[in-house]
Amino acid sequence: MIKIAAGKTLDLKSQGSVTMPTGSLLQTITANYNSLIQGTSSSDTEATSALRVAITPSSAASRFLVTITYQVTVQGGNTLAVVKAKRSTDGGSSFSDLTNYQSASDNEAHRNTTGATLFDTTTQVYLDVPNTTNALVYSIFMNTNGQLNFNDNGGGARIIVQEIQG
Repeated sequence: MIKIAAGKTLDLKSQGSVTMPTGSLLQTITANYNSLIQGTSSSDTEATSALRVAITPSSAASRFLVTITYQVTVQGGNTLAVVKAKRSTDGGSSFSDLTNYQSASDNEAHRNTTGATLFDTTTQVYLDVPNTTNALVYSIFMNTNGQLNFNDNGGGARIIVQEIQG
């Protein structure tokens, strides 16, 4: 017998299944992107499909910790901008918000009311409970009422999706 986690054991002879304790990390999927993306759309637009992460839940009780990290510049002059993660349950044809960030609604992620350009390095963390065993796709979206430069300094944008035992 081998002790594997919080009092759980696995009998290698019978190859029995093991249920990991609630809160255990089950899998981690990441995507990185290093090039500049300029955004001028006032509608949610996917930053790039290169930042899509596909993951299939181990159970409907699974929770997903979604972390996005990026650099952004927002032009001056009362420019509002949003960068956020979204989830798809249909292979990436349509996406649902994980947050209520919306441009020009007092819920934007980035606001620049000065005449100078704002540079910001940001990390956002979401806990998503989709309650499904269907494959999921997570990606990064953005919108602005002016111009935003996503991944402006080329330092790399990334999305990390971690499945946690529910």
